Amino acid sequence: MPSHAISTATPTTEPNARISHAVRVLEKLLGVIRTKHPDVPDVVVVIATGREQGTRKLGHFAYDTWAVREKRGRSVRDEILLAAEGLSEKPEMILMIIIHEAAHGVAKARHVKDTSRGYRYHNERYKAIAEEMGLRVERVEEYGWAMTEMTAKTFKEYKQLTAAVFPQGLRKALTFDQFRREPKPDLDEPDKPENDRSGGKRVSLACKCQNPRRILLSRSVAERGPIICGVCDNHFT
Repeated sequence: MPSHAISTATPTTEPNARISHAVRVLEKLLGVIRTKHPDVPDVVVVIATGREQGTRKLGHFAYDTWAVREKRGRSVRDEILLAAEGLSEKPEMILMIIIHEAAHGVAKARHVKDTSRGYRYHNERYKAIAEEMGLRVERVEEYGWAMTEMTAKTFKEYKQLTAAVFPQGLRKALTFDQFRREPKPDLDEPDKPENDRSGGKRVSLACKCQNPRRILLSRSVAERGPIICGVCDNHFT
């Protein structure tokens, strides 16, 4: 990138053009991340549904997915996917998803094995890289150090660089209601059958509203990932 300036020219209302505009925005956003973290590889950025083969996710990093034709022949590139279901998220959430996946690219560049169990379990080596890139990392049962959150410090560092992207970029360019109605999925987490009755001790969770709402559910369901309040937009804890 010649500079960090990111164009926010209003795209056409045609769905295909809006998707193309969103991909360009994400490519430039990733370029900003690469200037701060040069070990992030040059990847192909795609937008697609996060639901496939019984799983749901907000993003993924796929190794050696694309063969790119260049002047000196072909090269192989990795892929970062942003799930269309996450396009209506807040700027800090979208940035977190891209950094989360970019951290896997750093691990590959450094020849670090950061995942196992079909790339779903995130080990402590992944945690160290994600924290190096400015994310807060928590452990999730069965998936390891896979729960990442954007810190206020990191978002502040990126805020001026990404302000041109949001909201005029993704959130205004893409208004596909069918994705907004989807339940908010977790990163790299598979769906469980709706009739899951694994039991276990029930826990009470509360949101961070001034008058918090509470929900009661089994521990196994609570541990599947965060539940987000649609009023205060915070996790139930």
